[in-house]
Formats: sequence, structure tokens, C-alpha cells
Amino acid sequence: MMRLRSINPRLVRALPAAVALLVLAYFGYHALHGKYGFFAYSRLVDEHAQLSAEAERLMAERRALEAQVSLMRPDRLDADWLDEEARRSLGYLHPQDVVVIER
Repeated sequence: MMRLRSINPRLVRALPAAVALLVLAYFGYHALHGKYGFFAYSRLVDEHAQLSAEAERLMAERRALEAQVSLMRPDRLDADWLDEEARRSLGYLHPQDVVVIER
């Protein structure tokens, strides 16, 4: 078994610094690449921005659908709108309608 006195004294003095450097490298790596590291945080920020934009788009679509549904309520039914929707969904035309075909 090797005694501590037979090891080079400079190596013994450098050992705590080497261990500290390894510990610092370990925690530094995980601070950047770990599950809760900097890169994971930046991915979460990007995903949050995308999901917020998607949520805003869906809320606008919902408001538009709610506006259409409010036109269908019996107490607020618009006859012109109902006629237009019926013709569009059934594909019927009135004899006095003008048809514009888009290419």
C-alpha cells in the first residue's frame, strides 16, 4: 500500500483543486444541458411563445364561431343571414341571383 508521504507533494496539493474543477465542470454541464438547464429553459420559452400564439388564434376562432351561433338564436334570428346560409349549404339559387365563378 502506498503511503501519502511517498506521493509527490505537488500532486497532493493539486488534488483538491482538480476535484473542485471536476465538480465545477459537472455542475456547469448540467446547468447548461440538464433537464432544468439553460437550453431546456430556452426550449420552454420558445414552446410557450408558440402555444400562446396558437391559443390566441383558437380564441379568435372561438369568438367568430360564437358570433355565428348568436345569429342562430331564435330571439335574434336574421332572415337574410338564414336565407344566405341555407342557399350556400344546400347549393340552391334564386332565379334572380347572379353567379360569379372564380377560377
